[in-house]
Amino acid sequence: MQITFNIEDSAAIIDAVKAVATSIRKDKTRGRRPVLENVLIEISDGQIKLVATNGYVLTVIELDLPGINTDDAETFHIDGKDLLRALPTGTRNIITLDTETTAAFTIESGDKSTTLAKQEGEYPNWESLMIGSDVPTNGAGYDFTVSPALMSTLFKQAETFRGKKNEAPVTVKASEATMKPIHMSCVVAGRGQWRGLIMPVRTK
Repeated sequence: MQITFNIEDSAAIIDAVKAVATSIRKDKTRGRRPVLENVLIEISDGQIKLVATNGYVLTVIELDLPGINTDDAETFHIDGKDLLRALPTGTRNIITLDTETTAAFTIESGDKSTTLAKQEGEYPNWESLMIGSDVPTNGAGYDFTVSPALMSTLFKQAETFRGKKNEAPVTVKASEATMKPIHMSCVVAGRGQWRGLIMPVRTK
């Protein structure tokens, strides 16, 4: 599959990668898990989904991209740092994504072309961590304690994803169950959805 995106959609992809990449595992001193250093990419009809987690926070970004027309979904994961380095710099970029090679993924923009290896191994089952729609929003009725640094990371991700001029609100959901993940989400019309997940901190 080879897809070329317009300037607006290319900017959305760049912002999404920058936001999600802050959730990849960087501290290799606490038991290295190479798969957590990757970004999961799911390409389906009209959408690109990016997923990253470091074991403490989880980020999911779903980009609505009508330019993708395919009946065959593709799922693979790429080294997060390499993906960041492959992004074009400057403004008004036009990105082409090429997934036709089974073991590689290519990003092209202008004179820059970077081919990244698709990583081996199975990505964690992140969907099992998502809570249902029946949970009250904004943590209604529940108290929870979180790391300020990790919470700040998620809010910065939401701001990067939605764009500086967009003030779409962030919704927070917390489960009544002890030590269950806290979910945050932000929907931007015409762009898609950002979701962040953070584990509460034990206080006793």
